[in-house]
Amino acid sequence: TMLVDPLVERGHERIAHISGGVAAGGPGRRAGYEERMRHHGLGEFITIIEGAFTRDGGCRGMELLLEESPPPTAVLAPNDFAALGALEVVDAAGLDVPGDISITGYDNIFLARMGRVDLTTVEQPAAELGATAVQLLKERIEDGRTEAKHIVLPPQLVVGSTTGPVAG
Repeated sequence: TMLVDPLVERGHERIAHISGGVAAGGPGRRAGYEERMRHHGLGEFITIIEGAFTRDGGCRGMELLLEESPPPTAVLAPNDFAALGALEVVDAAGLDVPGDISITGYDNIFLARMGRVDLTTVEQPAAELGATAVQLLKERIEDGRTEAKHIVLPPQLVVGSTTGPVAG
């Protein structure tokens, strides 16, 4: 995932992932995390906590990660809702984001840009996704296309204030 690389560039090694489980997008984000950690020679630090694409999933995942000794210096949540839950737990524990733990999300929802949050996240091209879906449906209906098409639209990293260099 495009979130691991900038964290490694800022000195992070103990980067954990709260998984989205088997829900759509979850396995791909997990696989991307694992691949990039191995790419950087950080396979020994791979930590995956089962979570969910919800605020509660992020809360539960972060609670478990804070019990690790030592806890991770960065956490990739499966989406922005889970990242907001993780952020709540870190704040409640009296820890600093990003000073003690950097947190990232995925989707760049409107809440990610609000006030204190300013979440580092990944934005998917929603308008282009919609237009592509309409075009593909039109091809099926009007042109009679029956074979499947696989189209990947590149996401974009949005860096906010919830990530920073590793402490110390």
